[in-house]
Amino acid sequence: MLSVNKEIRKAIISKPNCCVSPANMTESKITKQLVQDARTTIEIKVANWGEFESKLSELSNVYNELERGLDGRHLPHLLYRGQSKAQFTLSTTLERYPVKISRFSDYYDAIFAARYEIESASGTTWEIPSPLEIRKALESSIPSAPPAYEYMLYLRHHGFPSPILDWSRSPYIAAFFAFSGCDEEKSDPVAVYAYLESVWSGKVGSLNEPAIATLGPYARTHRRHYLQQAEYTICRVLVDDDWNFAPHEDAMGRTEGQDVLIKFEIPASERRTALETLDKFNLNAWSLYGSEEGLMATMAMRQFEFSERVRRRELRIEHEKSLVESGLNGEALNSGPL
Repeated sequence: MLSVNKEIRKAIISKPNCCVSPANMTESKITKQLVQDARTTIEIKVANWGEFESKLSELSNVYNELERGLDGRHLPHLLYRGQSKAQFTLSTTLERYPVKISRFSDYYDAIFAARYEIESASGTTWEIPSPLEIRKALESSIPSAPPAYEYMLYLRHHGFPSPILDWSRSPYIAAFFAFSGCDEEKSDPVAVYAYLESVWSGKVGSLNEPAIATLGPYARTHRRHYLQQAEYTICRVLVDDDWNFAPHEDAMGRTEGQDVLIKFEIPASERRTALETLDKFNLNAWSLYGSEEGLMATMAMRQFEFSERVRRRELRIEHEKSLVESGLNGEALNSGPL
């Protein structure tokens, strides 16, 4: 934990809210200059899966170019998040919960009280500070990660409402989550977000303005954390000497080249192409969840959508259609086994 006093808090550099651009930018090419100057979400609309992969390569090249300019220092990881509908905002499960909890102290009181029943039911013991200890510690320090971070990740992976937003270091894992939950019959595109904390090796900001903190990958928690190459972010703001949660998008655009968000929109009609391609690299519900439910979802997808049986049926239907369109009698087709 990094200690700060009130004088240092006031001295941290920030830019006023009036500088935040309200509109997103729709772009066709990702460039170093575009990322460095970003003050709002960069939107990239692609026509198909292949074009999405080309844009990922473009982004990777820009990232490498930015890092080469840091004289041996490294950039923060690019993080990716998939969402089944492009119009969804970057919101945490706690933000979507019907009861609104904004103060960290209130949230911590709740998860601390729930600990006893969770430990009894799960057989896992968590050694975490008491709420009073947390309040005293946060009076004069900025936590690099939330207190009881590993416990919070455990809760997050098992469905407890969380202020933590989950990402992956793999754009393809993010794409799986985007397409696995979408409806390809509808016109709504899916979204894969790419997040870069900073184009430099550090960040600037003010404690009394919403700020995103990245939470590293090293934690003893659910195995899905590692299967999904997960990292996390939390957005917080200091209000009357108490940490409050804030929407991630409130922190975007405050400083050029910081909290850069790139949004790839991909047609939902690309679902089958995307999922079949990912499955060939063993990226599926079975490999990413490691559960029997994930196994069943993967088997269903392979048998109902990707199997040779399905492929033969589709080829037969397509051939019969072409015969009908050419004026030939479809009955003349020598039908084989499906």
